[in-house]
Order: sequence, then structure tokens, then C-alpha cells
Amino acid sequence: MRPTPLLATGALMGAFMGAFMGALVAASPCLAAPQTAYSDCGADDLDRRIAGCTLIIDGRGETERNRGTAYVRRGQAWRQKGDLNHAIADFTSAIGLGPAYSSAYALRGSAWYAKGELDHAISDYDQAIRSNPNSAFAHHMRGLAMIDKQDLDRAFADFTDAIRINPKDIQAYDDRGLILLRRGEPDRAIDDFTTAIAIDPSPTFDLDGRRIDLYVDRGSVLSDKGELDRAIADFDQAVGLDPKDVAAYSNRGLAWLGKSDNDRAIADFSEAIRLAPTFTVNYYRRGIVRYDNYMHAAALVDANDLVQAIADFGEVIRLEPNDADAYYARGVAYETNGDHDHAIADITEAFDLRPDSQKLIEALRRLKPDADPEDPGPGGLKGFLERH
Repeated sequence: MRPTPLLATGALMGAFMGAFMGALVAASPCLAAPQTAYSDCGADDLDRRIAGCTLIIDGRGETERNRGTAYVRRGQAWRQKGDLNHAIADFTSAIGLGPAYSSAYALRGSAWYAKGELDHAISDYDQAIRSNPNSAFAHHMRGLAMIDKQDLDRAFADFTDAIRINPKDIQAYDDRGLILLRRGEPDRAIDDFTTAIAIDPSPTFDLDGRRIDLYVDRGSVLSDKGELDRAIADFDQAVGLDPKDVAAYSNRGLAWLGKSDNDRAIADFSEAIRLAPTFTVNYYRRGIVRYDNYMHAAALVDANDLVQAIADFGEVIRLEPNDADAYYARGVAYETNGDHDHAIADITEAFDLRPDSQKLIEALRRLKPDADPEDPGPGGLKGFLERH
């Protein structure tokens, strides 16, 4: 599941931008930009669009309509190139031309949002909604900002308004479903994901090039509810739509683990690692499955499972040196492997990171009965271990 949805869908942005995508009308031939500039300013190629729009903006005698449209189109090109400051400047220039360009507030808000400037973004969305209460784009984008502000009630209301205005806004259903999930209403969340899937069974990419993960989101809820076969079917759909969907492989791996199909779980976690080698959770999950394989071997025990589990937990620690869970898991694996000293060292590191954990205190007391993790003396627990 996405931690935080990023931006509205390309389709939604496209519908919003429709007002600015009409044909530009050349100004007086003696004062206007070159004729090619008008077609270039609407080009898909971003550099070509920027160059064409710049000629129109700088041209003497251009109509206000042409200049306003050129500012908006160039601002969008800067936004897509990741140059948010230039994008904000262009949207501001469009806004300065008067009420006819008040919808550019929502576009400027999306650039502020991408910069992490939530208050500026919300202020612009508020102004866009005052100017046009039926702007689904502005409601949707303000909802995303409200999620980041941890105001889930206002986010929910904005997504609901976006859906009312544009009943085919599949990402609004997805984002509202994620809020319902956080509010402890999984069945209503599934309803929203299912409605979105019915509208578009093959969801498109959002503005930042990320697939809208409706199947992953619904599958994750189904998995949490114990409906593992339905969950796996959704993750299969997600992988079919995007064979590079890391979340789909990772969550399907968890579902296979829930069905005690460890081989398939390891295969999915391994593929997720191949696609995103710095995403530590999949090393941790694969390590847990490998450890489980070793501990539950019916007959011939393969020590390689335990060695590989230790390696997986070690990779988590290499990437995230402050991951207490990984230190603990590797310490337990070391203990199982008979490596007492490394077990104590790892669980001590975990305890230093999480000194209030009763689980870690009990583990250390088991491994080092003469040490009291809660009162180790001078130098802390490490000092005690060095002295003993």
C-alpha cells in the first residue's frame, strides 16, 4: 500500500488542463511569435513546449489569452521536469493576469505540494475552490495535502467532494479507501477500491509516473482479513499490469507466507529485492521465511537456510543501521546457529536502540544470566559485557 498517495491521476490532470489546451490564436503577424511557436507551446516534448511558450510570452502584441495559456502550459512543463520554482513562477504570472486564470491556483498548489509546502498548497487549493467550487482536481489535491497534515476527516470530505463532482475519479476512490482503512473500516475501503476497479480495471499512471495500485490496496486489505486466495488474485492482477510493481510482489509474498507456501513467498520477496534492492523490508521478510524453513524442517535440515537468513538480516542492518528488529532477528538466528557471542552482541545492539523492550530484556537475561539489562552498572550494558 502506498504510504501517502502523491498526486492526482494523469487523466484527472488532463481533464483539468482542458481549459488551457485550446488552440492558440496568432496575434498580429508583425508583432506575434513565429507561427511554429503556437504549435510548439502545446507539444508533448517538454523542451519544445517551453521554447514555444517562451516565444509567445516574450512576443510583443500577444493577446492576454495567449500569454496566460502559454504561462500555464510552460508551468506544467517545468512541473513535469521537476523544476518547481520555475513552475510556481509561471503559474503566479498566469494568476496575475486576472480572474480568467484563477484555476491556475490549483496548479500552483500542486507545485507547492510537491515541494512539501503544505500550507502554501492548501491556501492555493482553497482559493481555487472559492473560484470554482466544482473543481474536482482542487478538491482532490487538497485532500492529499490534508492527509499529510494528518487531518483525515477533512481529507475524507475533499475526496468525497471530488467523487461527487467527477464520479470517475478512480484515484479519489483509492485515496478515500486508504483513509477508511486507517479509520478501521476495511469493508468500506474494499467497496471504494472495488468501485474504482469497476470504473477502470486497468488503471493508468498518475502524474508522477506511478501506477495507481488499486489491486495492491484491495489485496492488502483482503490479506489482513484472512481472505488470502482473493488477495493473491488481486496481487496477480497488479503484477500483470506492472511486472515491476514491488508492492505487489512483497504483499503477495506475505500472502503466500500466510498460506505456509514458503517457497513462493521467498520467490516473491526475492523478486521485490531484485526490483528495489534498497527496500529493507523485503530482506527482513525473506530472512524470517528462511529462518522459519530451518526451524520447521520436517526431516533433513538445510543449514543454508539459517545462513541465508542471517545474511538477509545483515543486509537490513547494512542499509538501516538503527533497525532494532533486524538486530534482534539476526541475534536469534545466531543463537540458533550456536554462535553465542554474536547473538549477545546483536541483541545488545537491539536493546541499545530499544531499551524499553521487555522482549529484549528477557532475551539478554537468557543469554547472559549474570547481566541485568535494567541495571548494568558503569558503561551501560556494553560496559558490563566488556568487563565480563
